[in-house]
Amino acid sequence: MSPIKPKMTALSADAALDHLALALRHLERRGLKIELNQGMDLNYWSNRIIRVIDETSHLSMQHGRAQNLLKQLTAANK
Repeated sequence: MSPIKPKMTALSADAALDHLALALRHLERRGLKIELNQGMDLNYWSNRIIRVIDETSHLSMQHGRAQNLLKQLTAANK
């Protein structure tokens, strides 16, 4: 029997996405690519967003919001 992975609540997902969006906007405003910044590189930010995607319902607004944030992250880092 495989363990059931708990899903992130909408409230927790919103809080995580708000934090991630704010941090990424801050870096963009400074004109920085997401390279290694205080130990947090592109993989770090991508993994944080992917965690929200993996732990939210595929039909939720938070899931779509996380996917959009991931697209913004990769587009901004080209």
